[in-house]
Amino acid sequence: MLKINKKAPSVIQIGLWPRGEQLDTVWFDNANQGHFLSVDIQELSDLPKIIADQISTDLINYIFRFRFVSAISTHHIWTKTLILPQQLNAQECEQQCRFILENELPVSIAELWFDYYSNPLKQGMRLDIFAVIRNIAKSYLDTLLPLNIEVLDHMAHCLLRAFHYLIPNIQLSSTLLLYQDEQGCLALQDRPHQLQLIQQTHKNLPALFSRYCEHYEEMPEKVVVYSALSDNSPLPDDWQQVHTDLPFIALGAALWQRDLHQDVTSD
Repeated sequence: MLKINKKAPSVIQIGLWPRGEQLDTVWFDNANQGHFLSVDIQELSDLPKIIADQISTDLINYIFRFRFVSAISTHHIWTKTLILPQQLNAQECEQQCRFILENELPVSIAELWFDYYSNPLKQGMRLDIFAVIRNIAKSYLDTLLPLNIEVLDHMAHCLLRAFHYLIPNIQLSSTLLLYQDEQGCLALQDRPHQLQLIQQTHKNLPALFSRYCEHYEEMPEKVVVYSALSDNSPLPDDWQQVHTDLPFIALGAALWQRDLHQDVTSD
């Protein structure tokens, strides 16, 4: 597990998300102001210098390094949520993860990268387990070479962070979040007892909303939408749309560890 010294001013966290032949990057300066840059995938070897040239002059007297954080798509990640009657310590959580993975997945645990997120409840605790095939993760990381990706995040968690950053008072447990880009769209809601998620390749948000409601047999209290597309179709009047110049998934990656979630991490 990656250990982070939160007091070290020398670490600048860079969120990365590949988008076709482009790589979106987002970072925050000392004033917590977000910055972004999109570069050609062919320029990856030059990216640290390109970003260093963009950095505010208030860091000019610091010796700093970059921590690169990227994410992997939700369809590559196996997830399971357990509601346990008692609290577990870190060692017990890992033992529980290994037991579940060894008994529920048809691959050896040696072929997986996995992590978990634990959240205490009024009675017991919620344990979210995430796993990705090691070779799939490594193949993805190879596309970002020569950059050293220290953290491989869960795309869904990137989206949750980005929405929360743009709407700080959002009630995630009662709000359905809809995300749309050139690749398709995704619906997610962080309910108290599980992260509910549906992804589709076509871009029809109302159809995705209906599919979500039918699948989970519930009607969300509120709907918030972010779309990276410029030619959006009309949406219901009671849906709230958010806008930002910052690339959305890269923004969520840059915000890694600004919330309680722990994510899939590369050793």
